[in-house]
Amino acid sequence: MRDGDVLSYRDLARHLPSDLPLYGLQSRGLDGMSPINTRLEDMARDYVAEIRKLYPRGPYALCGWSFGGVVAFEVARQLEQQGQTVALLALFDSVVPRGARRSRDLLRREVARAPAHVNALLHGRNRLAYLQKKFRTARRLVEPPLWRILVLWHRRGGWLPRALQNVYHVNKVALREYVPREYGGRITLFKIVRRGQHDPCLGWQALAAGGLETHDVPGAHVDMVFEPHARTLAERLSRALDEAWAGARV
Repeated sequence: MRDGDVLSYRDLARHLPSDLPLYGLQSRGLDGMSPINTRLEDMARDYVAEIRKLYPRGPYALCGWSFGGVVAFEVARQLEQQGQTVALLALFDSVVPRGARRSRDLLRREVARAPAHVNALLHGRNRLAYLQKKFRTARRLVEPPLWRILVLWHRRGGWLPRALQNVYHVNKVALREYVPREYGGRITLFKIVRRGQHDPCLGWQALAAGGLETHDVPGAHVDMVFEPHARTLAERLSRALDEAWAGARV
């Protein structure tokens, strides 16, 4: 699953077994005409409906990268609610969104800091630099990494279709508003290695009632599914799939 089009998975797909059926689910609205879902839960509900049209009953194997992993998580949760079995839920460096709780915490924190902010604005020596710093901090809080990359690409002369820009903007808001709930199954997390990482589980441990398995993979967040890193990720994903299907048959 992907937060826009599914072409990002093409390198990964080439290294997966040729007899493995693969299906890509991508956001509404990429054609510039279909209405875009504004809530992550609704995106997942559409995906569940499409999945069950093709395969009415599980077990299912789901995967997603970045925002797409969060959507895959919600799809798995909804399938579970419908009594279906998810043999594998694989997330590619997806981070648990803090959703509305993060916004409330941030608001409370900033209200507490308000006197200091006002003092800096009224009496600080470099008020412009102070405002610029706060603006950059705010953007880091609300913009997913991939969206920042797309904006940078656009500024350097790269052309982004309007429909794609719209989808990414809506997805950015949907991610910010989403508050995940516990999933009864197991999560398999493929993640890059970050320096100074405080939570190697990227927040998923508390949401995976069936346990969490983590695998470190090469690359950076923005290129882990592309060459030359796609081969390693595909090999480890294939092993996870084999184990998941074996367990589902028991």
